[in-house]
Amino acid sequence: MSFGKIGTLRDYHSRTTLVDSLLQRQRRAHLDRRLLFVYKDVDATDHQLYALLNHLRTFAGVSILRFTAAERPRTDPARSTAKLRRAVASFEPQIVLVYNNILSIEEVDFIKERGVRLASMTSGVASFTWGAPPEVTQQQIVDRIRVHDWYFVPHAPHVPILRAEGVNAIELSHWFEPAWFRPLDLPPEHDVLFVGDLDNPLNRGRRALIESLSQQFDVTVMSAGSAPSRVRRLAPTSNPHALNRLLNQAKLVLGSDLLFDTSALNSLPGQYLRYEDTFFIRQRTFMSLGAGACYLVEAHPEATRLFEPGCDIVLWRDQTDLRDDIARLLADHATRKAIGAAGARRAHAEYTTATRIRTMFDYFGVHHGLKLEVDWLKRSSDQTV
Repeated sequence: MSFGKIGTLRDYHSRTTLVDSLLQRQRRAHLDRRLLFVYKDVDATDHQLYALLNHLRTFAGVSILRFTAAERPRTDPARSTAKLRRAVASFEPQIVLVYNNILSIEEVDFIKERGVRLASMTSGVASFTWGAPPEVTQQQIVDRIRVHDWYFVPHAPHVPILRAEGVNAIELSHWFEPAWFRPLDLPPEHDVLFVGDLDNPLNRGRRALIESLSQQFDVTVMSAGSAPSRVRRLAPTSNPHALNRLLNQAKLVLGSDLLFDTSALNSLPGQYLRYEDTFFIRQRTFMSLGAGACYLVEAHPEATRLFEPGCDIVLWRDQTDLRDDIARLLADHATRKAIGAAGARRAHAEYTTATRIRTMFDYFGVHHGLKLEVDWLKRSSDQTV
């Protein structure tokens, strides 16, 4: 599948929605159950959401319900509940799949009272909480999570915690879209590239890390906020093709999974499941590996479990370790390319949009006929990236 050149993720989704309303396209497969996908369109940089949308729209038997941020604010998620109720009544889904826990408590009850099976997925570290009026307690939220038939979370350490609460929690790690992120043969323009936020309290340590590295290395940062004075700053883009090109133009791509100030996540009334995580693997890891980047990130249990350190990813334990790795890899083109190629092979085999949809459909017991899209893997099986 090719999604073509686009300006932003929203531009693409809007365009294909219009085309699909005018033309009867041949569907890839027909689901044997009706599935309603519900999401809030609040982040134009959420690549995995838009990739998921683009794939789901190719199936007959799937209906998509979009909410704007104004329709469904965090403190009043039920503001547009009539829209959801109309969609459920008219489409009569057998499964409702929700992205990022945007339903209100009353809407969860409404769906389950109709005998509809309910699945939700989170895209961040907040697995135990979601947007709700300030008087809603965590116990009320966990009670509703418990009635979900499937509750997908990307942060595996939360799975046993939720299962102890009687939740059917299932690990579903992040994914990337191989039509957007793949290796390109481009000359390098950046020694060390970091893409991401430097200012959120959750990511408080990133700015000091980047500033320290810039004293020794040529560092480029793509971020919406400011950057340290020695760093070359690029304006952010939500165009995945542009981001893929940038990742391919970097000798090394640096990530950061450490979590710092989690106080904003631990302020729910009656909160008893607290966020004490010190790390959270980010969506950008999978995009970077899919692009064929030589990717460096802090060593933590999830990175070690999902990848092979030194083979398809580089894990560092402290700044001395990181500086040594950067210096060594900048001087060793062959090793950089080998790590990037191995990371791309793993990502394209295990962490694509199609693999995640197939996993969810298999849990749902839906007959889908979905075949994995491994075109890049086939083309590159006998080549060095």
